[in-house]
Amino acid sequence: MAAPVALFRDSIKSRLLKSGDYSDLTITCNGKLWKVHKALVCTQSDFFKAAVQFGGKEETNQGIIDLPEDDPVVVGYMIQYLYGPNYELPSESATEPLWIRADWKKWSSNADGKVNGMPAASKREADQKCWNLATKHMKPILSKIPNLEAKGMNGFIMLDGGSTEDQTVIATMFASHPQWQDKPNQFPLPVHRDNASIHACVYAIAEKYQLPGLKLTATTKFEASLKVMFSGKKFFETVTTAFTTTPDSDIILRDIAVKHIYDGKKSYGMYKELDKHMQTIPRLVYHLWKYEWAQTVPEVKYILRRTGGL
Repeated sequence: MAAPVALFRDSIKSRLLKSGDYSDLTITCNGKLWKVHKALVCTQSDFFKAAVQFGGKEETNQGIIDLPEDDPVVVGYMIQYLYGPNYELPSESATEPLWIRADWKKWSSNADGKVNGMPAASKREADQKCWNLATKHMKPILSKIPNLEAKGMNGFIMLDGGSTEDQTVIATMFASHPQWQDKPNQFPLPVHRDNASIHACVYAIAEKYQLPGLKLTATTKFEASLKVMFSGKKFFETVTTAFTTTPDSDIILRDIAVKHIYDGKKSYGMYKELDKHMQTIPRLVYHLWKYEWAQTVPEVKYILRRTGGL
């Protein structure tokens, strides 16, 4: 009975938000407006509770709370969560895998850090091409090889190069590589390219407006989004957001981002984008050094986990 009751309750709240019926509070943000309900908003956020109870601004006294410093898109996700309890980005409803990539761990390795004779820089280039080409070719590939989707896991399909199907997928994508190089604007960008950055912003606004449940939800979504993201321009925009929108005392997103950087560094070495952003993102070098040290010294890893540093 619990599940049907919860669904019924969430359905009512969703309809109240959509219709604005019986609203007794308005939240505005840079041209956007939401008719909300104090009983739902103020019971979940101490910030909104205090704003309603103590007022202090003319707008608040009139039943309006304005959030001029925030992004209305992010505020919208926060309010969606308050009536949820979840929020969903449009691309999160995609049913097919989001990325086709090589499973380098399953390819034979040798002592000099190459895979089948491929240098780290070439592996990175191959992954980047797959990131850019998969969006255009995913549906045609899945229509040719229907059972390939069964290999999909956590948003992407891993290829180990050991089957005829894998070779067909690679050939299909890379046949259009010259066209992509000449006319990249004709290739759609991955639909989920901004997800991790948005989740980082949602995390920051949850901290600002004292919504611990939303912080936890955003953390889970942030980590899942990074797993299906190539470590290129959009990735490092996300890392910058994670490092600059949270206080130094809050390192949850930073640790998640650093883990992904560390894993990528093991595959790609010190690549150009990483070198550049290690010089520009505040405290990234320190966090990456601390994480790498912890991986090589188990005792340090244990201590850092006990003290909340990893």
